[in-house]
Amino acid sequence: MRVHCGMARAGLVAVAGVLVFGCSGGDDGSGPSPTATTIAVASGSVQTGTVGSTLPTPIGARVTDAGGDPVAGVAVTFAVTAGDGAVAAAAPVTTNAQGEASTTWTIGTVAGVNNNVATATAAGLSGSPVTFRASGNAGAPAAV
Repeated sequence: MRVHCGMARAGLVAVAGVLVFGCSGGDDGSGPSPTATTIAVASGSVQTGTVGSTLPTPIGARVTDAGGDPVAGVAVTFAVTAGDGAVAAAAPVTTNAQGEASTTWTIGTVAGVNNNVATATAAGLSGSPVTFRASGNAGAPAAV
């Protein structure tokens, strides 16, 4: 079969046009940021430690969009709601590229099962606030 040069050129121009137009509007990383929809526990949800001590695993929350993909740049506020302990983050923590924010947690001074409670809150997200629980074990006696 013999192809005329004019027809071949027209075909290449058409193919090139499809390639150029097919690529317009692609994801070059400059599109709109994903919208955060959900917050969930990422780490440290149930732990046990000696009363008055910092727990071994930081407590962390993960923020995702409707497709389950992580969302960076979301402010997450950590707070102790029971047990008289403290979280290290006094101000909101911003989620990283994996959609995660975390802080350390020092539990209170009273021993008990799940008697220490902390939360992570992100305004307007489904699942907010998420809850973390910790049990406090009595430490070694100070004197006998």
